[in-house]
Amino acid sequence: MSRLLVLAIAGFMTAGCAVQTADENRIVIKHTSKQPGLAKWTAEKHCAEYGKRAVFLVKGPRESSGLIPTTNISIYDCVE
Repeated sequence: MSRLLVLAIAGFMTAGCAVQTADENRIVIKHTSKQPGLAKWTAEKHCAEYGKRAVFLVKGPRESSGLIPTTNISIYDCVE
């Protein structure tokens, strides 16, 4: 059981970010605080699918739950 927990935590730590919501005008990404560049890359890739570029809008406060690394929520607008 503990081996499975270690694997799950390691998987989350290497994943780095997760898209919370996304459409052709905006993307909201939850990401580890230590990898903000991964969120930017994800936003740029998403917006490019619509022929747009990602523009950083706001970053939410850091969240932490002890076992999981500290995370942020970043919001990007997709603009032409």
